[in-house]
Amino acid sequence: MKKLLVTLFVLGIFFLNSCRNENEEELYPCASVSVSFTIDVEPILVGNCNPCHYSGPASGDPSPSFETYADFKSVASDASSNLLCRINHENGCEPWMPLGGDKLPDSNITTIEAWISQCYPP
Repeated sequence: MKKLLVTLFVLGIFFLNSCRNENEEELYPCASVSVSFTIDVEPILVGNCNPCHYSGPASGDPSPSFETYADFKSVASDASSNLLCRINHENGCEPWMPLGGDKLPDSNITTIEAWISQCYPP
């Protein structure tokens, strides 16, 4: 009886280990999709963040500029900007962006999130 229990235990360990998935592309499918600022993110910003962030902040306007890669990277990498919270229209992150507009499409938000998670590639 003990031999049967030991055999079942060993087989159970073997089968549990064989079910692990170590293929990184399957575990992290988003990491395999390359996102760049110039090709993917900048068109979203130009199409949705004008005129507040591209025309250059007016005198006394606190809106940060998104005119360059460095400008937007500094905002995206600053946790106090609440960028993702604002574009996702989450409670407590007002004012929501785009200011006075509808929430960005989920695909645009996902692109910005991927760009941030990939360490802001140019």
